[in-house]
Amino acid sequence: MIIIKVLLFIIFFANLIKTFKSFIVNYAIIMITISIIGSGKLSYNLSEAFISNKELRLNEIYSRNNKNIKLFNKKIKFTNKIDSLSEADFYFILTNDDSIEEISKKIKTKNGMILHSSGTKGKDALSNHLNFGVFYPLQTFSFNKKIDFTKTPILIEGNSQKSLEKLKELCRILEVEFEEVDSKKRLHYHLAASFANNFTNHILSLTDELVNKFKLEKKFFIPIANETFKKFQSNKSKESQTGPAVRNDVKTLKKHEEILKKSNYLNLYKIITKSIKKNDL
Repeated sequence: MIIIKVLLFIIFFANLIKTFKSFIVNYAIIMITISIIGSGKLSYNLSEAFISNKELRLNEIYSRNNKNIKLFNKKIKFTNKIDSLSEADFYFILTNDDSIEEISKKIKTKNGMILHSSGTKGKDALSNHLNFGVFYPLQTFSFNKKIDFTKTPILIEGNSQKSLEKLKELCRILEVEFEEVDSKKRLHYHLAASFANNFTNHILSLTDELVNKFKLEKKFFIPIANETFKKFQSNKSKESQTGPAVRNDVKTLKKHEEILKKSNYLNLYKIITKSIKKNDL
């Protein structure tokens, strides 16, 4: 009786292993494979999103130098040979805009789709390939804060309906909000994003300098900054503009300029003040 139980257990265990192996094989077949070119901030954040998704497999990241590699997940494979990249479903070129076309020409693939994530470069920069397109996250990236891509809009473009459908499927797997836009429209988004992020961040960094210079409490500026962005979210930024410029309070403006006269920011203050007074694009 004991022998029969042992044999049944062995058979059950063998079938379990067989089923598990079959599952692994099938699972590996349906996974979407990805290779990344570049090791900057966007590469870091996207790699985190890819390796944490069970339906995606990050083959490797190509990087010409080792500067940022130590910041990436230790599980990721790196290579400095672009001509030896594994065959993948998607190749993400995440480098500076000027090198996109040069890198695109070095990638050898049979059926893979080549993508760049530039806000200003047209999709045709990749036209030496059969399948190509754009995957542009409208977001700011850094190494010290991982971005939640489920809260980041992605602007996509494909060279064909087939390429576009592949991109849409990738977006669905990543569970991101996406919108199909052409290169011209994407450039407009990029321009507006420069004001929303780059210029705004610069102004906030100047606020930091003033806070430090005059020994002010930074926490007192958080509520007013938050309220400013709430008004932007409700489409009321223009009509809710306040301050000495919109009131044409000349005496106050002169006092501000007097404080800034020995700084590098007086001209910027005057330009923004003039723009607010005009209140027109």
